[in-house]
Amino acid sequence: MLDNGNFVLATANSSNNAWESFNLPTDTILPSQELGLGSALFARITETNYSSARFTLQVQTDGNLVLYYIDQITKNKYGDYWASNTVGSGVKLVFDVSGSVYFALKNNTVFNVTNSSVSANSAKDYYQRAMLDPDGVFRQYIYPKTNMSTWNNEWSLGARGVCGFRHLHRLPIRFWERGLWVQQLLQAGYESEHLRVPERVLILG
Repeated sequence: MLDNGNFVLATANSSNNAWESFNLPTDTILPSQELGLGSALFARITETNYSSARFTLQVQTDGNLVLYYIDQITKNKYGDYWASNTVGSGVKLVFDVSGSVYFALKNNTVFNVTNSSVSANSAKDYYQRAMLDPDGVFRQYIYPKTNMSTWNNEWSLGARGVCGFRHLHRLPIRFWERGLWVQQLLQAGYESEHLRVPERVLILG
């Protein structure tokens, strides 16, 4: 186990590792970890059930960084509920040791994913992790090294998550604007972000 949290299976006669956990991310990334094109994070079902759940953060091969909802029956991805809109230019998702999470682009610029207040000088005082939580929100957590405390949420991405089966969630109504039944609600004047959806089949266009 390296100091950065990477669990490595080393080889005796090569500088290349036979296996390392940083190459097989699940729902969490750590400082100094990078996710290349084609990589993904998958949220767990609950805090104690580590099976893959309804949400994924994907570093797509087209250069876009996207949060998707996954249907638990078909395992298909639905429309994204957040995207970096960097098609053709994204290269990799980076969690650097200063505490910043960003999407590196081809033109040597970055798309900042975080708004973290953890500075480069103070990052050494915290343990850090970024995680795609069971509610579909990508969050950074910090934990002070100097005293006993709890993991605190430093920032979040996709802060409202998305709707789930038989649940009530706060969600911008525009996310469901392609749903035929919800379009009827909009036409009837129901434009609030808070809608209780009866238990019926909702067909998305």
